[in-house]
Amino acid sequence: MSGNAGHAGVLSSLGAAAELAGDGPGVCHQLEAVYRSVQWFVQWGLGQRQLQQVGSVGVDEIHWGQGKRAEQFLSVIYQIDSHCRRLLWSGATDAGHAAARLQALGPEVVKGLRFVCSDMWQPYLKVMAAEASQALHVLDRFHITMHLNQAVDQVRRAESTRLRSKEERGAAAQTHALVAAATG
Repeated sequence: MSGNAGHAGVLSSLGAAAELAGDGPGVCHQLEAVYRSVQWFVQWGLGQRQLQQVGSVGVDEIHWGQGKRAEQFLSVIYQIDSHCRRLLWSGATDAGHAAARLQALGPEVVKGLRFVCSDMWQPYLKVMAAEASQALHVLDRFHITMHLNQAVDQVRRAESTRLRSKEERGAAAQTHALVAAATG
């Protein structure tokens, strides 16, 4: 898990909302205590975690909140082996730190990867090629289907335009022939 970046703003907003609702100024302190407790347990769990037999991972982003601002996306790395499916890492989506995401798993895990599934975001593709070149990189079916549908639609539009143009030329030739026959 990534650090506590940005939690203070969320906690102060929640505390301000609680104070407006009449719940008193102590709510912010209670929220801070809950946050510290959860953070402690997460850190403890990460310390106990054993990353063995990680052969397949999925890398993607999830969106939270409203709008499409970059800070509203989280990158996630999941273990997707048949014997174990779990979240391995999550943190802010930032193209400049794509390599750090994978390196957070440790060099032994990265070198042991056999399969990596991701979308076609260039920072992911570059990092996977550089850091996990031994792994087979599988592009997720959502993006493959999306690009295939876009390609088929592009060909369909081009063919429709070509045929319409050909029909218009044919109709113009027929009109010309009829006018020539009527005047001649």
